[in-house]
Order: sequence, then C-alpha cells, then structure tokens
Amino acid sequence: MCFRETIFELAFVEPKKGIDAFDRDHNGTVTKRENEEGGKLCKNWFRDSTLILGFDKFGQRNNGWAEWKFNLPRKIRKKLVSIDLKIVTIRTHGKLHTPPYDIRKPPLRTAHIKVNDKELDDIDLVSRMPGETDFGVMVKDYPIKDYIVDNDEQTVRLEVPKEVSWDIDEIKMEPIIRNKRWRTWFTIFLGIVLGGIFSYFLPLIATFIISLLYFLHC
Repeated sequence: MCFRETIFELAFVEPKKGIDAFDRDHNGTVTKRENEEGGKLCKNWFRDSTLILGFDKFGQRNNGWAEWKFNLPRKIRKKLVSIDLKIVTIRTHGKLHTPPYDIRKPPLRTAHIKVNDKELDDIDLVSRMPGETDFGVMVKDYPIKDYIVDNDEQTVRLEVPKEVSWDIDEIKMEPIIRNKRWRTWFTIFLGIVLGGIFSYFLPLIATFIISLLYFLHC
C-alpha cells in the first residue's frame, strides 16, 4: 500500500515587469520615465511597468530589442513537468503590431522571441488585427520546457524590426512541478495514533515531573 501520492502544482518564479529588462537597445525602446523626460510619445501609452519596443523617446521608429533574466532554481528544474512563457500587454492597442498599411500591399515584418538564445517563434505580421487598420497578432502562451537550460539563470529576448512596436508590461515563467505528499487518510490516521499515544503518556510524564520536582525540593 502506498502512503504517498503524486501531485502537480504551480511553482513560483518571480515575474518581470517590462522595465525590469536586464539589457535593451535604448535607440529602439522607451519607458514611461524616459518619455516624461522630453519624450514625444503619447503619455496614455505607458503604465509604470511598460517598456515599449520599436520606438525611441522622440517618437522615431527603430529596431528594438530587450532581454529579461529569470531565476529558475535547480529544486524546480529537477521536478519540472512543464513550463509556460507568458508575455503580458495591458493596453488594448499596444499588442505586437505595425502602423496602418494599405491592405493591398502589406509589408513583411517579423518579430522574434528567443529563450536562452534559441529561436522560440518568428512572428510574421501579415494579417490585420480585428477591427483595426494595422497588422499584428495576439501573442499566445508558449510551452518552453525544451528551451530551458541546466542553469539557474534563464534568458528571454524579444526583438522587433523597424515599423513594428510592442508594449511589454510583464513577462512570466509559470512552471508546473511534480511533488510527493502523504495521502490525506494516512495523515489523519497518523494524527489519531500519535494523539492517542500522547494522551496516554501525558499523565505519566506529568506525574514523573511532579515527583522529580518534589524529590529535588526535599
């Protein structure tokens, strides 16, 4: 009879805000603070967490890239079942997109997502966003277990070409790990047994201590 069972649970890896980028191209990325210091982009585009790829603070469109580093300790990696990469954009119109173009002549623009220097996805922006005049995509969640390296430090890199922009508010790694735990019925049974044993011996122990104290006092 097995007294332990396997469970699957979400392990915590500290998420990163857009502005937490470890490294970035300052000619092709801009934060709220940089925009407030003489920038020309719309202030409503920014949250405190936002890093916009594809612009400088003067409103010029440029190639843009940024990298974020995550700590994925060995105790999680050795129990890893799956892990998803999630890229969060808060602003409705800030998702990965181009400026408006003539539908008859859509330009070919490709963004890149890399994990630990390996290409995870190259995203061709060839379709218009629903109800919009620009070209873009709603970026999905990515399973990235095969991209994880045997190291505590994991790197995510996002790249956009000129004429493409992308608001990054948060990037998350969400690992599912396998753990073992005592079965519920066994822990209840064990608690009852130990409680009974403790209840039986407690009066004896108390009597012994009182007798010992009395003897020492005499």
